[in-house]
Amino acid sequence: MAHDLAAVFGDLRAVLSKHADRLIVQTDRPHPKGNYSLNCPEPDETGKAQFFASVMSQTTKVGFYFMPISTHPALLEKLPPELKTHLDGKSCFHFVRTNPELLSHLDTMIRDGLSTYAKAGFLGPKAAKAKPAAKPAAKPAAKPAAKKVAKKVGAKPAAKKSAKKKSR
Repeated sequence: MAHDLAAVFGDLRAVLSKHADRLIVQTDRPHPKGNYSLNCPEPDETGKAQFFASVMSQTTKVGFYFMPISTHPALLEKLPPELKTHLDGKSCFHFVRTNPELLSHLDTMIRDGLSTYAKAGFLGPKAAKAKPAAKPAAKPAAKPAAKKVAKKVGAKPAAKKSAKKKSR
């Protein structure tokens, strides 16, 4: 049975992108190989960008990665059974189809995650400013392939040639 993964990616991206004004769009690539990723405006304690959520096209499914349920397990307890059946691991949901009820549950989960992150200070004062969604990145121009030097396993390094000429 074939599934329209492009439509699933679009549905999940649409739900997540409704909340992009409080977050930073890190990546926005269309399906196939789609990736729509949002980070928190405040860095973590090490100064790195703090991941919030993303939608990623995969070969046989679309992944929805949602960090707040990993960092705040109480959010996991609030998930309805219809959404829990898609949970694979601590913070990843896999979908091959969607429906309005499922999308509504996802929207509620995202709102709860934003509220929890705001209370924890992860959204900071930068979240008050609306940020427009980034345009999909253009494909970078192909770079010329670098020359690779093949090394044989167990081969001894070549001896250096002497620069001195033999005297007669």
